[in-house]
Amino acid sequence: MAESFEKHYEGYGWIKVGRHRDDPTLSWEERFRILEQHHLAETGFLIDEIRRLAKEYDRLKERFPDF
Repeated sequence: MAESFEKHYEGYGWIKVGRHRDDPTLSWEERFRILEQHHLAETGFLIDEIRRLAKEYDRLKERFPDF
């Protein structure tokens, strides 16, 4: 299980938010707004993933106390 867990979270490919792409043709205000939206989406995804993993850990801990 540990090997597949480590393999799954290797690198950043598991983060399900597209990479931010800057568009230099936009104003700096628009570019900042888009970057901020991307940051919020990525942060939200990571927080949700941590919560999901914590719930999974708690569930496994109840089932296997020595885990």
